[in-house]
Amino acid sequence: MAVSTKHALLESAGEALSLPSKAPASRAYGLTQALVWTGYALVNIALARAAGLNNRLIVAIFVSLSLLMFLSTHLMRALHRRRAHDIGLKRQCLHLIWLLPLSASAVQGALYLIVALLLLPLFGAPLASKEQAGAWFVYWFNTLVVLGLWSLAYLLMHQLQRARQAEIAFWQAQAQLHQAELQFLRSQINSHFLFNALNNLRALIRVDPELSRTRLTQLANLLRAILQSEQIDSISLREEIELAQAYLDMETLQYDQRLQVQWQIAPETESMRVPALALQTLLENAIKHGIACRARGGTIAVSAQMQASNLQITVSNPIAEHASTHTGRGIGLRNVRARLRHVFGDQATLNLSHEQEMVYARLHLPQALNSVPVAQV
Repeated sequence: MAVSTKHALLESAGEALSLPSKAPASRAYGLTQALVWTGYALVNIALARAAGLNNRLIVAIFVSLSLLMFLSTHLMRALHRRRAHDIGLKRQCLHLIWLLPLSASAVQGALYLIVALLLLPLFGAPLASKEQAGAWFVYWFNTLVVLGLWSLAYLLMHQLQRARQAEIAFWQAQAQLHQAELQFLRSQINSHFLFNALNNLRALIRVDPELSRTRLTQLANLLRAILQSEQIDSISLREEIELAQAYLDMETLQYDQRLQVQWQIAPETESMRVPALALQTLLENAIKHGIACRARGGTIAVSAQMQASNLQITVSNPIAEHASTHTGRGIGLRNVRARLRHVFGDQATLNLSHEQEMVYARLHLPQALNSVPVAQV
């Protein structure tokens, strides 16, 4: 299963697949019980009529039997629910060895009393004593079999429900972990950018207080947009470019004319969805390991175009003339790759290559990311 599909399942785990409440489950159980034991009574009455036993007493007996079976299975269910958390499935099945015969005996005993004390005086059509005595064991055995089948079906359904709930709980936990990991990765990128921006502003305050106030306002607007972007996984490329341009304005405080940027953005790509701050991270990497390592600076080229139904964003910069004084640990690009892996699995890639004194960072995003309208951002 693709990670993007898993991500969609994780997000829906707390909604469409949330754990069922007790009220709907109880209603479903009650309805199932009513249908099962009503059907049981109708089948017995039909068989009795087929055997030539067609009187009101027989109907009353089988209706009473179904009501007793309903009551007995309900009590067995209550006992199971009380002890299910204390004993395992194997011990529950062992308990049925004594519980089922006892329940069958209780049902038949109660039915005998109902027939003797209520139904016979009411309908005045007694059964032959020999027939009652000879058939009692058969009735008891039939009741035992029916109760046994009901118990096995209930235990099977209960185990399937527990397995389903365990799977749902697992995906809910995975969804929470997934979101926490993405939030952590975004926070690392944001703090890294903020550190650089504050350092640049600190250097500018003494030189040009007026410009520093302007840049500080830009930084505040940029941070507001970053905080808003943390509520979602992706934004439109147009909005990402606006964030990137604000970031570049902050970087010109340090590099001035040494930093030039060329944009080649295909119009059809502006509404496409990209991970928030991904482009800004690529620009930061190009500046740190390219522009900052050249005495005359250089030009960063940014392009976005569609290739085989995928969005490709390319950021290129001149190769460094000397070793970078900004050693770093590659946090930015590593986190971008981690975020891509979380959302898209192997469908999205970020590759770095060196070609003719240039370094190219190519970001490929699958079309699946762009199924969410921009208006939702």
